[in-house]
Amino acid sequence: MARTERPTQAMYAAIGRTAAESARVEQNLRELFAFLIESPYGRVLTAGEDISRLQ
Repeated sequence: MARTERPTQAMYAAIGRTAAESARVEQNLRELFAFLIESPYGRVLTAGEDISRLQ
């Protein structure tokens, strides 16, 4: 059986950066969707939507 390493501070930092970038991409996608539907309520409409539905 393969032995796994304990997570290091660098690994935790990398996971945090990945999560932050993922959230940024999701926010940009929501903004783009709201812009494309040309509605003043675009942000409200995208607020609860799953990211897979916005794609």
